[in-house]
Parts: sequence; structure tokens; C-alpha cells
Amino acid sequence: MKRDYVTAFVAAIKGGASAEVALTGLRAAMEKRHHMSLFAPVLRSAVTELSHEQKYERAVVTVANAADASSGTVAESLKKLGVTEKPVVTVDDSLIGGAVVSYRHRRIDASFKTALVQIYRAITK
Repeated sequence: MKRDYVTAFVAAIKGGASAEVALTGLRAAMEKRHHMSLFAPVLRSAVTELSHEQKYERAVVTVANAADASSGTVAESLKKLGVTEKPVVTVDDSLIGGAVVSYRHRRIDASFKTALVQIYRAITK
């Protein structure tokens, strides 16, 4: 039951309804069915779902230095993941070189750090 309310509320927000209209509709539906005890949990779940979705909708490129963000490896990875908009670039010195590209729960790790760790693990087995 709670999941149904969350799904309907999120769909209303994504459909372009203002927050005020969506909240008023949700409250009216829940009052009519005497489910107001679920109002706060439904809102918490909806906020979590919306913020979680938004977090993974942006492409994130993590590089060892800012110059690596324009490399061919990054461009190829973005193309493979189907990214059309400009990605968010973050710098992580521990990568040594290369890049990690994340988009919509998918990740391409072409960092030197990962390659070196894999070599180390293969040698020490």
C-alpha cells in the first residue's frame, strides 16, 4: 500500500505537477482512505527515491588530474555509456592516471590504480 502511494506521488512529480498540487492530491487520497499514518513514511520514501534517481542521472568522470578529463579514453567511455550531456568531472589523486566513468548505475573503470591492483593480486595469488 505504501509503495503504491510512493509510486503515484513520484509519477506525479515526474509528470510535471508542482509539489503543492502533488502533496494536496496525496493528502486527499490518504485522508479519504484513512491512511494518514502512512503520510510521513510515504514522503520520506518519495524523497529518497527522487534524490537517488537524480544522483545517478548525471554522468560523473573521476580522473587523476583535470587534463585527463578530455582524453580519448574518457570520450570513448562516455559514448559507450550513452552519455549525451556534459559530465561532472571530479579529481581523485589516488587514481594515478586514467579515468572512472559512471552513469546510470553503470561504471567503466579505466584507471591505472585498478590495473595495478589487478596485476598485484594476480601476482600474489
